[in-house]
Amino acid sequence: MISIITPTYNRTRLLVDRAMPSVLAQSCTDWEWVVVGDGTEQATVDAMAAVTDPRIRFTNLSRHEYPDDPQARWCALGAAPTAWGIEQARGEWVTVLADDDELMAEHLATLLSLAEESGADCVYGRAEVVGHGLLGSWPPRPSGFVYSMWRRSTGFTLDPESWRRGVVCDWDMWNRMLTAGIPWAFTPAVLYRYFPANKVPVVDAA
Repeated sequence: MISIITPTYNRTRLLVDRAMPSVLAQSCTDWEWVVVGDGTEQATVDAMAAVTDPRIRFTNLSRHEYPDDPQARWCALGAAPTAWGIEQARGEWVTVLADDDELMAEHLATLLSLAEESGADCVYGRAEVVGHGLLGSWPPRPSGFVYSMWRRSTGFTLDPESWRRGVVCDWDMWNRMLTAGIPWAFTPAVLYRYFPANKVPVVDAA
């Protein structure tokens, strides 16, 4: 099973109308979706309470305290609820989906097949950065892709305190994986649709 972790805060419509349909549309059906509210609005609580698919779990935590500095805040946003969700994961594999993004329908199936073929413990593909181009290439570098799927038994998770080192929480985790020598594999397939809210990553050359 694959555990999909989504932190969310006051984006009820995007969560329900964009992220959720992309999870439900997966061709691989052996998944669980762990949605973790970061002290999110009541509308999110109500919307998730109406979901009947037993593969979907929702918990609304207390709002995490974030640093006031804008750069530090950007590095830290969502790390604590994501780390909590990873702790609750039941799947052999873990991946993260932002509450305003989408998984392509073959996302899970393609990455699982790649992991089985390669024997890698962390796998990733390319992302469509909506309105800007594509992101994702080999070899892996922390700022060179939007997401990865990794084997939960590796023990890696996000560090909510990475902002103190000036590092974005997911980049920090990926860098620790690379430093530890975790085997990676890559597919050029476009598997994720990323809607940048403010900071737009440097996309791949056309």
